[in-house]
Amino acid sequence: MKWQPAIPAACLLATVQMALAQSQLCPSTGPNLIANGNFELGYYGFTSDFGRGLNNATKGGCGTQGWFVVAQADPHADWSCQLYPQAYSAQFGGPNTETDPNPAHPGNTAVITLATCNHPLPDHTTGAGYFLAIDPDAIAGRAYWKQKVTVCPNTDYVFSVWVRNISPGCGLPAPFFHFEVGGVPINTPTSYPACSWVQTDALWNSGNVQGEVWIQLVNDQPGCIANDVAIDDLFFGICGGTVLTGNDRYAFCGESAGMPFVLSGQATGFSPPQYQWQKFDPSKARWVDIAGATDSVYLIAAPGPDAAGYYRLLAAANGNNHSAHCATASAAIRIDAFPEYATQVAADICPGETYAGYPAAGTYVDTFLSVAGCDSIRTLFLRLRETYRVETKNTLCRGSTFDFNGRRLSAPGLYVDTLASLYGCDSIVALELELLPRRFLDNDTSFCYVPNAFSPNDDGVNDLFVPYFADIDFKTYEFRIFDRWGSLLFATRDPAAGWNGKHRGRNCAGGVYTYFMLIETGDCANLTFEGTISLIK
Repeated sequence: MKWQPAIPAACLLATVQMALAQSQLCPSTGPNLIANGNFELGYYGFTSDFGRGLNNATKGGCGTQGWFVVAQADPHADWSCQLYPQAYSAQFGGPNTETDPNPAHPGNTAVITLATCNHPLPDHTTGAGYFLAIDPDAIAGRAYWKQKVTVCPNTDYVFSVWVRNISPGCGLPAPFFHFEVGGVPINTPTSYPACSWVQTDALWNSGNVQGEVWIQLVNDQPGCIANDVAIDDLFFGICGGTVLTGNDRYAFCGESAGMPFVLSGQATGFSPPQYQWQKFDPSKARWVDIAGATDSVYLIAAPGPDAAGYYRLLAAANGNNHSAHCATASAAIRIDAFPEYATQVAADICPGETYAGYPAAGTYVDTFLSVAGCDSIRTLFLRLRETYRVETKNTLCRGSTFDFNGRRLSAPGLYVDTLASLYGCDSIVALELELLPRRFLDNDTSFCYVPNAFSPNDDGVNDLFVPYFADIDFKTYEFRIFDRWGSLLFATRDPAAGWNGKHRGRNCAGGVYTYFMLIETGDCANLTFEGTISLIK
């Protein structure tokens, strides 16, 4: 399977270029080509035939009219609601003044807020944002608002705006204006007497027009009173878009779907539309044209793992498909190719246990459905491991202990322990422990012979005093020799070691010496030997 990661958020947003309905005349639209159409960036991006604020009014046959402000307040409530800062008036205050290209420039952000004019007038966008208020003068044909946009040929566009009458008391004759593109009216002048926000729009086909054009709202109600207007949420964009007419999700299991996939869509707003299917390339994080896929329908005849991914249909007027502001794209279509798994499992069980519901050794084949609905085949090789019982016997001397799997035992009896085998099955170990009596065998000559004399003169005959044992499997052994005053002359724990008649490297005098031996055997018998030995010179 060729797994396809999700499209990055930024790319996914670019996939669906159609916006929510921005117009009463267009059920779907392309992106908005107007910068700052909701005036949340203040004066950025547009200009006007009037001046910014009452202090920059064009007047035009009136006493104080011919100005506009970006505000979130009723500009007629107080003269302070109508002023543009004097510090920026010389550069930006006059009519047809270009805005600073930096949206954050103080000349753009010098709007009328509730902090300077606490007379709220809800905007259309959020109810708490900004709108454009215009108090026209008496000269006809002046533009409330205007901006340059880039258009493409042979494309349908819609120009829309939300408008409300803000003349004091909603007076008449009320706002009256029309839309223009490239200096040409695209609708008949219309009156807007309502004191609430209403939407109005007009359609325009670009024909052979392409490149930058001015779009504007032009006043058709010159005069000094009762023609004040507020506008908000301007939109200019492609009237139409690209929509899917078939499925937006396909999926299959294994190496082949077993049937063709038909991707289809259609576009409106272009005369005529030109189509291009694209596939998202996650390694490049961008959409890539599919060669030859230039119809509204794209057939994937034999989908395999390479077909997995995201697809979309791009549409524009002829020749404009790769111009970002001229084309619209459909929502993404997703194709998933899920694998079918075949696995082998080897397992062990102990008597009385089960594995995957099976209680006996054998080979079992099961088919499961994965989360994607595909077959997964499992072959199970099940082995039965036996339990074991080991019985042992051992002896214990009185007063000693015996280690049994970490337990120190000091009493006779039968002890049982359960251990886990290599395969996890129980192994039972039984120990029968017998307590042996302790015996003392003093001077037992059947066990030990001790000479009564020796001659350490280095002649190779009888030079060492060494006891002789029938068995030297001792647990402990001590052999000591003393002189007649009780001084220790020789000591050893080695049953094979003997005394050479010396003490600290010097020959001892001839005479009688006393010896002691203490022996503990492996059968709980203790032997003690004592006697005398004659050292002959």
